Amino acid sequence: MCNFNKKYFRRFKMNRILIFIIFILSSFTSTAQNKIDIKGKVKAKIINQQNSNLLVATSKATYGIDPQTQHLKWTTKKLKKVIYKSYMELGESSLILLEKKPLINSKFLSKLFNTKGASFIILDTDTGEIFFDSTRLNYKSIFNLEYFPKDKSILFTGIKHKSFFLYHLKLTDKAKNWEVKLADNKFIKAAKRQLIGNDNLIPNQNGNIFWVLDNQLRVFNAKNGQVTSEINNVKDIDYEPNSDILITYKENINVSKANKETLISAYLSGDMSLLWEQPVKVFGKIKKSILVDGRLIVITQTGFDVISLKTGQKQWEKSESLPLLEDVIPTVNNQYFVIQDQFFFKIDSTGQKAWKNPIKIFKSDDRGLYFIKQQRKYVLSITPSFIHKINSNTGELIGESPKTLNTSSFAERGLKLFNNRYHVWFDSVENTFLIFSNSRLYRTKVEEKLQPQLIFTFEEKSVPQFERRSNGYFFRQNNHFVYLDEEGHKIYDTTSSKIVKPSLINTTQSLGKQGYRIYSATLGFIPKQIDNAFKSVLVSTNVGVLNRSSAFVYGNYHNYTTLYDDFTSLPQVDVGSYLEDDFKTSKKGKIDKNTYVFVTYEEEKLYFKSLNKETGQIVNLKSTPLKSTDIMIDQALKIAYVFFKDHIEIYGLN
Repeated sequence: MCNFNKKYFRRFKMNRILIFIIFILSSFTSTAQNKIDIKGKVKAKIINQQNSNLLVATSKATYGIDPQTQHLKWTTKKLKKVIYKSYMELGESSLILLEKKPLINSKFLSKLFNTKGASFIILDTDTGEIFFDSTRLNYKSIFNLEYFPKDKSILFTGIKHKSFFLYHLKLTDKAKNWEVKLADNKFIKAAKRQLIGNDNLIPNQNGNIFWVLDNQLRVFNAKNGQVTSEINNVKDIDYEPNSDILITYKENINVSKANKETLISAYLSGDMSLLWEQPVKVFGKIKKSILVDGRLIVITQTGFDVISLKTGQKQWEKSESLPLLEDVIPTVNNQYFVIQDQFFFKIDSTGQKAWKNPIKIFKSDDRGLYFIKQQRKYVLSITPSFIHKINSNTGELIGESPKTLNTSSFAERGLKLFNNRYHVWFDSVENTFLIFSNSRLYRTKVEEKLQPQLIFTFEEKSVPQFERRSNGYFFRQNNHFVYLDEEGHKIYDTTSSKIVKPSLINTTQSLGKQGYRIYSATLGFIPKQIDNAFKSVLVSTNVGVLNRSSAFVYGNYHNYTTLYDDFTSLPQVDVGSYLEDDFKTSKKGKIDKNTYVFVTYEEEKLYFKSLNKETGQIVNLKSTPLKSTDIMIDQALKIAYVFFKDHIEIYGLN
């Protein structure tokens, strides 16, 4: 009996060990935890920030997948005509906004001929139901749309029944929706008439809505749509939210076209009382206006004027003639840095040039985002072409300045034979700029007299993704991971095999490429004074289309379908150091900020791996036989989605 018990115990123990070994092996060499069938070619795939649902759009249908249960949540065939690159999440809700493909993609022609133009829907990603559809209200075309996260409402203008309307949509209470008819469509009645003035829609912080249409400004009460004020002959408007001032621009009809003159007025937007006694006259056509530090800067064909918002007084009566101005950047003591064509110089407080000679900061045909920052007498200028350090008082170059970034020839730039990969990050903690240019990474500070320091050279020319860590900088370029300390010294440099082989690249167009392109274009207005640049813009309650761009970047942030080298080549303000942190907060703290999950291709298998960002240590999570290289990873929930022609496989990576 005793021998029987010993044999039984040994057999039981061996079985337990065998089961444990099988469990360990199965946890590494894995089959999908779930499989979801789909029909049609995949057109777009998005991970929603708020509920982490995966939306997959194909040529046949749109699918909503729940990451918690890893099951199909809903399917709809009602979204075939939507434009998925217009995807915008509406606050901390399950609602998203999507534009529909227009018959005629022209606001002017849509107004002129009363044809079907742009329209939009609001979709509930939890249920797949359409929450709102502008065409159901008989709108033929939408011209202006603004989303207000704080108020949880949408304001849009459009045309229906041959008339212009303003519509207010309250997302949390449909009983508060209202609609106002503004005017019959004069463009339909007079087809030969040219479109005069701007169609400009601006809300203020006191519950008023300002709309300029056909040279007329109308002010509406946002609660009920009642018109509270009207001003004729208004060409355009600006709004300064900090001081709650509305600026109007009128063309002076009492002068000849050759002596074009604009009359500028300022109103307290709450009660529309005039702030200045007389309008300010500006000569020449206004090309650009800038509201900053209590001043209105207007750039014209011949130069620029500076007007005090408080008093309406010009800083000078007449400045030097400055044609071809591109930008004006305020600096200390009421002075200004100016960019004119390829050159950079300083204007003093009287409107005259402060430096003996301008400085060439751009090569011809080499444009992109530029950064100007001053500290005391030092000025740092960064463009795709050069890095300059300049004495602000004299305009003289400091040290071995400039550092040339773009070394291509004029012919190469003109014929687009050389693609300049350029990107800038600003570390506000260390007051340091990191500049990436064609695989090289430089580090510099404004007040350093030294030449910008080359701190690392990457294997590829594509712009790496960046994250500011507590004690340094984390970069990733494809599956190349680099961690540098704040002085630029290397902590680790590790590379894993890349997932994409040329013969395996799936040409599915995902939102990644389109998203970054839109994101780059939309953020072009970011102030050149970097100190207040990004977070203040992002968290603004009235960011409008900015939300549309930033909302869907996270969902495709780790999408391996898109060629990494392609969409990161654009000159953009950084995503990693600022935006990604904001995206992570919407995941309600679920994300592990110290690890990054990625995919490698080794020995005909896909390996899912985890990198510890602080140490560079890599741990194998799972592997699966290679069948597809079209993969998305949700870094927050540690889930991998592998896409095939007729189904999706889901892998948990925790």
